[in-house]
Amino acid sequence: MRVLIAARLSQLAEGQTGLDSQDAESTAWAEREGHEVVHVAMDRKSGTTAPWDRPQLRPWVTEPPKMALYDAVLAYRLDRLSRGDNESTNAIEDWAAKNSKQLLTVDGLVFPCEGKDGIRWDVTKRIAHEEWLGSSEKYTRMTAYLRSQNKLTGKPPWGFQSAPAEDGKHKVMVPTDIGRKYIPEIFSRCIAGESAASIARWLASQGVRPPLASAWHASAVIRIIRNPAYMGRRSARISDAVYGKTILRCEPLVDAATFRRAGEALTDRPKRGPKDAKNRAMLAGCLACLRCGSPMYRITTKYGHVYYRCHGNPKSGARRKGCGNMVRLEVLDAMVSERIGRVRAHIMETRIKRGHDHKAELEEIRLEMRELTSLDLPDDEFDARMRELRAERDRLVNLKTKRDEVKLIDTGISYAAKWAGLSGAERGAWLRSAGIRVFALKGSQADVNAIAAKGGLFGPEDTPPEVVDGVALFIPTLGFPLAKAPYHVKLTEPR
Repeated sequence: MRVLIAARLSQLAEGQTGLDSQDAESTAWAEREGHEVVHVAMDRKSGTTAPWDRPQLRPWVTEPPKMALYDAVLAYRLDRLSRGDNESTNAIEDWAAKNSKQLLTVDGLVFPCEGKDGIRWDVTKRIAHEEWLGSSEKYTRMTAYLRSQNKLTGKPPWGFQSAPAEDGKHKVMVPTDIGRKYIPEIFSRCIAGESAASIARWLASQGVRPPLASAWHASAVIRIIRNPAYMGRRSARISDAVYGKTILRCEPLVDAATFRRAGEALTDRPKRGPKDAKNRAMLAGCLACLRCGSPMYRITTKYGHVYYRCHGNPKSGARRKGCGNMVRLEVLDAMVSERIGRVRAHIMETRIKRGHDHKAELEEIRLEMRELTSLDLPDDEFDARMRELRAERDRLVNLKTKRDEVKLIDTGISYAAKWAGLSGAERGAWLRSAGIRVFALKGSQADVNAIAAKGGLFGPEDTPPEVVDGVALFIPTLGFPLAKAPYHVKLTEPR
């Protein structure tokens, strides 16, 4: 008989050989009985997980070409196949009957079966489930106790590691050197406006190994930014990137205010970026319509012509509609390059020395107050703790704050020199990172003058841009009239 061996472990501990021993024992039994082993599927999954929900076993029980290669599923013991309740075990039995497969175990169980064999099968599967209930209840009590003592349970998130607790019996969670170096930078880049995909590429370029994967992905970065463990509060995970009450306190790698700002930056930005960064239009992300202020993106007509087109207000959702403004891509790219290439003024970078407004401490207290309501405390203890938190909050609110110190630093590099040193692909990225905003309109001088008369984008010292070859180009100024430097912009250090 051709057999498929199904091996399973609930958890993989250091030095554990359970999967290998199940494989060896099952293979040896199959050979003694004269069976042919077609494949060994080894999974690390809970005992109540159905075969079709195990990553390695799934294709062998769901895909007809693979199912045709064997006649029976062999497990070392029945609990390696299932420790689920009667309903879940019946589902496995129904699958076997429907697909004409046998279920075998090394200790002699077989399905389908009748009589004494049937009684033994039924009793064994009930014992397996009862053992699972007992171990599950015991594990729940153990983890609850350890968490109440601020001890680590489970595997630490990326950037942390387990370390012996003071009692020498249990473990706590502490940052790794990699975590101390890269976690604050991940949050800073997110707040500065970088996408999760961009941060993932940066981490890969640094040679940093990702968590539980062969390569960094945007989803892994998002999970890091959403995980409260990085502000010192390992919390119960409700679903992907959604967390509940704190179950362990640890050393924070970012403060509560930074954690909140990064989360808000992640929520407020567009959900996806370009599919191919190298093929991204130069002005994508920094070009807007001079008429209505809506973003303009690259499109290709059915005749092969490429334009920047007004896409309408993003807040309109499905009803979003542009105003009809379209400018040839090669024309506008050339105009922007020519303008910036003429600027001899030096790039001025804004350097910010952070002050202190106690936002991090206030955010920490806000979290404490929110979490306090989820604890099952006696009324007098709850009221006393809440009074303490409110008093500390009021004290911090009344403290003096120190404003950020802002300085403009001359980089010594002109816009023209900077632009000339960038490749075509690098120019768009630099425009976006520098915060340069570009506005354009395909129209007449009368159209531009009418827009300027309404104010909006134009300041009191700004002269409406001149229409050249039917296109008006406007790049906002900083500190002097448009006529002197229509392309001078403000550069700021990420906050």
